[in-house]
Amino acid sequence: MRNDTLFPRLTAPERARLITLAQAEATRLRAQAIHDAWSTLFRAIAWLTTGGWRRRRRALSP
Repeated sequence: MRNDTLFPRLTAPERARLITLAQAEATRLRAQAIHDAWSTLFRAIAWLTTGGWRRRRRALSP
C-alpha cells in the first residue's frame, strides 16, 4: 500500500511525520516487550535460586 493512499488529505511532510511517529512508537513497544521478557526471566531465576518455590509449595500444602 502506497503512503498517499493511507491518508489522502495529509500533505507529504505530514504523512512522513505520522509514519515516523508510528515507527518510533512500534520501536518503543518492541523494546518494552523485550525488557519485560528479560525482567520476567530474571525474576523467575531469582525466585528459583532463592528457594521461593519451596516457600510457595509449603504455603499451598494442607
